[in-house]
Amino acid sequence: MPTRERLSKIERELAVLQSKIVGNETYSVPIESLAPDPIAVRKTISMVIRPSDGEFLATFFDANISTTGDTPEEAIGNLKSLIVDIFENLETNERVLGPEPKRQLAVLRDFLKRRK
Repeated sequence: MPTRERLSKIERELAVLQSKIVGNETYSVPIESLAPDPIAVRKTISMVIRPSDGEFLATFFDANISTTGDTPEEAIGNLKSLIVDIFENLETNERVLGPEPKRQLAVLRDFLKRRK
């Protein structure tokens, strides 16, 4: 995807996020791209964002992955990075994974794929 398209997509995602921020509301943000990382999204990831102790908690419940940020945008960016890091780590260590990491990897493979 060209850089201009990726930026437009990120700007649209940000606009959706900003329009949903009202007080202490919990809301879902659709993630359709992890650009510029080399991992493509097969199907939309639904991230849940909520305020938590002066920060924002972003969670991808299907894969049991969460992280925080000072702003919703930072929490989303942190979660996107963490998803990529965990996916790559689980793939690298697939032979020695226990039951929960194997489940996580299966979920992530359902949502993600490597770009060619």
